Amino acid sequence: QTGLEYRLLERLSFYAGGYLRRNRDSFNRDWQNLRGSSGLTLAFLRWFSLGLDYSYAKRYDDIYTEDYKVNRVMLTFTATKRQRL
Repeated sequence: QTGLEYRLLERLSFYAGGYLRRNRDSFNRDWQNLRGSSGLTLAFLRWFSLGLDYSYAKRYDDIYTEDYKVNRVMLTFTATKRQRL
């Protein structure tokens, strides 16, 4: 598993990450899971942020019917106000 985050501008950030796993069971069945995601986050008006995320997942399996592929796009809006304790 790996990931990175990078600030492009004062209020704009980019992030990306990935994951690869290979499994084998006692019946010698073999499968792999591959996942990745990336996105942008824009902060504005002090307490708000808007995010755009893309994620991908794929499974390779010895049994063809167990394979799958997933593509997702997500738009998020976040409001946060920090409080002193």
